[in-house]
Amino acid sequence: MKYLLIVALAVLASAANAQEPGDAFCYFETDGTIVIQGRCQFAAQGGGSFKIFDRLPDFGHFANLLVSSDGQGAGYWNGAPGNTHAHEPLGRMIRVGGCWVNAQSRICAWK
Repeated sequence: MKYLLIVALAVLASAANAQEPGDAFCYFETDGTIVIQGRCQFAAQGGGSFKIFDRLPDFGHFANLLVSSDGQGAGYWNGAPGNTHAHEPLGRMIRVGGCWVNAQSRICAWK
């Protein structure tokens, strides 16, 4: 019984840590402009969805990739440094390796 409790706590701690932001290597391009390239912060949001944001000392750019239950992706970003909401749609995206892409945009993240 004690063993099961320890295993359960370890699984819960692992899941909680997976949701915390961490360092990654990211690339985000939209409409021919590279917005984020290099070291960044990555935050898993469950179900394959994630958020990347640049590592500027102040609030910069970020992008969200939302994955629906059927595996479809939709991208959003904040548009301008300092905007606090991902209100700019990037459209439907498909996964290609570590990236989600469409004709105008590419959001990539690697640990």
